[in-house]
Amino acid sequence: MIAGRDWYQNLDLLPDAMADALCAGVARDFTPAERALLPAGSRRSAPC
Repeated sequence: MIAGRDWYQNLDLLPDAMADALCAGVARDFTPAERALLPAGSRRSAPC
């Protein structure tokens, strides 16, 4: 849980939960600029 003065947010740090949350937020292919930053041998298609 992350808490501020007047708010809180649950944050699940399990890898599968983090991946699901990130994929839900991205839901698109990499941009050309993002593809250029991928390490050699990385998958170039959509991350999720």
